[in-house]
Amino acid sequence: MFPPPLTDLNFYQTSTHPGVEGLVAVTVDDCFCRQDDPAKSLMDSYRELYKEKGHKATFFTTLDYAVGAWREKEIKSFLEEGHEIVRSAGTALGANSETATL
Repeated sequence: MFPPPLTDLNFYQTSTHPGVEGLVAVTVDDCFCRQDDPAKSLMDSYRELYKEKGHKATFFTTLDYAVGAWREKEIKSFLEEGHEIVRSAGTALGANSETATL
C-alpha cells in the first residue's frame, strides 16, 4: 500500500538523534532481483537516479540474491561507485571495506 499508513512509518526525533536531521533512508530489499533474469532487475534505474541526484545508498540483499555472474558484476559496480551492500542479517559491505570482495 502506498503511501503507507502513518502508523507504518519509522523515524528518529532530531531532538534525541540530532545527527539524522536532513537525512532520508530508503530501503531496497532483495535489490539485485529475486528472479534469475537480469532484464527484470531495477538496479539500472536506481543507479541512474542516485547518480543524477549525487546520492549514495545502502542496498539490502540476501546471499541467495547475490550469486551469479551478472549479480556479482552489479554488486561490484555499486561498491565501486561508493554505495553500500548490506546482508539482510545486517553486516555492511562498504566500498572501502576489506570484506567487500566477491
